[in-house]
Amino acid sequence: MRYTGTADRLVEYAQGVMVLALLFGAVAAAVATGLAAVLPPQSRIVRALFIALGSLLAVAAALLVVYAAGPDSYYQADYTSRWEHAQRFMGTTPVVIAVAGGIATAACLFVAALSPARRVVRLLAGPAAILSCFMLVFGWFALTAGH
Repeated sequence: MRYTGTADRLVEYAQGVMVLALLFGAVAAAVATGLAAVLPPQSRIVRALFIALGSLLAVAAALLVVYAAGPDSYYQADYTSRWEHAQRFMGTTPVVIAVAGGIATAACLFVAALSPARRVVRLLAGPAAILSCFMLVFGWFALTAGH
């Protein structure tokens, strides 16, 4: 995928917003974990938090893929994507793990929100969301590091 101009600036802006949103998401996941432990399974607050966290992780994973396909501004003369640069520097394994973990955790959060009878899933979904938020932040930095 090759994009320039306005789309590139939009993705650059989204990167900063998503990193900040993921850091706040990690805090929200910690709160949701605590609430899931003390509130009844049918609690609307916990369900809403899980759906919001799942949506955040799914959007962040999708934007990370788009960000990886974008041009790396370090290479002015030719088109080199951030993904290609990451392969040269530290590898793309952290990015792949972050995207896969974010999508899997988002699915787990949606299941936990829509199926309140599974208390174990609810108690594991919160810590998994915290880890996924930090992994996605690391994925963003893995694509920009090495200059």
